[in-house]
Order: sequence, then structure tokens, then C-alpha cells
Amino acid sequence: ASDPPVSELVQIDLEGRPVLGLADAPVTIVEYTDYGCPWCAKYAEETYPRLLAEHGGKIRYSVRNFPVGQLHPQAPKAAEAAECAADQERFWEYHDVLFENRTTLDVPSLKEYAAQLGLDRPRFEACLDSGEKADLVQADFQEGIANGVRGTPTFFVNGRSLVGAQPLEVFERIINRESQ
Repeated sequence: ASDPPVSELVQIDLEGRPVLGLADAPVTIVEYTDYGCPWCAKYAEETYPRLLAEHGGKIRYSVRNFPVGQLHPQAPKAAEAAECAADQERFWEYHDVLFENRTTLDVPSLKEYAAQLGLDRPRFEACLDSGEKADLVQADFQEGIANGVRGTPTFFVNGRSLVGAQPLEVFERIINRESQ
């Protein structure tokens, strides 16, 4: 019997996007997320911090926007807000605050979170109010569809798809295999 075909590896360009970790890390994880998604929040609270704390030296980590507006009407604007925070080099802190406040993602709250994090508020609000990040969020979403993303969270670990809020152990097995 022949081996099953290996699914084609997905190449995702990280240029100009928020990335944690070393450029030459053996494992690259790209997460497609929706800030209104309960499974994404579960992952963000339980697995993501441990993944970074315990394996940070071995991974590069990036996030793409995949807001499912039909399910979470406030998620697209929350994704725009995270990208506005990225303009001020505060993407990761803002990303964490969004998940901590997943059920309160209205525009006044998004602006308040920025203020709490000490962002340049007029600059942040101008970015958010103008909708200047909407095209970027939509481009991420379309890229996700093209890469086979059907729901959130979906991860690509060194180009291979991993779907759902997986426990830390699943990531650890892959990281250990990929960083041999």
C-alpha cells in the first residue's frame, strides 16, 4: 500500500505583520482567529500563554484575522482595532485584551481598551473610525478561505493545517517533531 498523499504545505507571508519569536525559529505557527469566537478565547486563555512560555524559543507566532461576522457581528471591527494597535507596536497586548473582553467588542469599548493600554488615543481612534484596516482584515479572511480555513481557530504549523482549539500537548508533539 502506498502512503497517503501529503497535503500541500501552505505558505503564509509574514512580512509587515505582527510576529512573536525569532526569525530562524524551527517552528512557525500562524493562527487564524476571530475575537468573538469562544473557542478562540478558550485557546487564548488556556493554551497560547503556556505555548509561548514553555516553547517560545522554538516558535515564531503570527495571527491572521478571520472574523465570522455572521456569528460574531462585532468581530470584524475588533480585528480592525487590533491592526490599529499594531500600528503603535501594541498588537499583542491588544489581542490579549480583546480575548479577555470577548463579549464586549463594541466600538466605544474598543477605544477604551486602547486607552487602558496607553495607546495614542487620537491616532488609534482615527484609524478605527476611518475603517482603514477593513481591507487588510478582509484580505486576511480571503487568504484564509484560499488556504482552506473554514472556522476558527485554525492554525498552520510549518504550513500544515491544525483545526480547532487544540490542547498544548498537540502543539508540543508537532514542535518536538519539527525542531529535531
